Amino acid sequence: MADDFDGDDEQVAEPARRLPSGRRVVLPTVLTLVALLFVGAVFTGLWTDRLWFQSVGYSGVFTTVLVTRAVLFVLFGGLFALVVAGNVVAAYRNQPVVVPRARRLDPVTRYREVVDPIRKRLLAGVSVLLGLIVGMIAA
Repeated sequence: MADDFDGDDEQVAEPARRLPSGRRVVLPTVLTLVALLFVGAVFTGLWTDRLWFQSVGYSGVFTTVLVTRAVLFVLFGGLFALVVAGNVVAAYRNQPVVVPRARRLDPVTRYREVVDPIRKRLLAGVSVLLGLIVGMIAA
């Protein structure tokens, strides 16, 4: 039995790994940077207020103001998020079941095809986002 080995080492090429596309990387990076800037701005404002209240001997007042702001944020933000979610759910349940004479290029039909699979996640995201905005305004 003779081997057909001629001394050439042929390597099998592995399939090229797909690197994440720019769109998949850019959006999380931008969102992270925006969140860090927001948290940094909030932290510097709170730290400055804390130092000022401490310097004039009213640390208890700072604590009261901070707790009041936190309670207002949670209360109004949560309430608004629940109202928005309730209204969207009520609107969805009361929508017409069949769109009369739906055409293939009808924007409402295309909208429903895109939104229906992610309806619950979209509702949660929009409610939380609006709740955060209203909570910040109320605080």
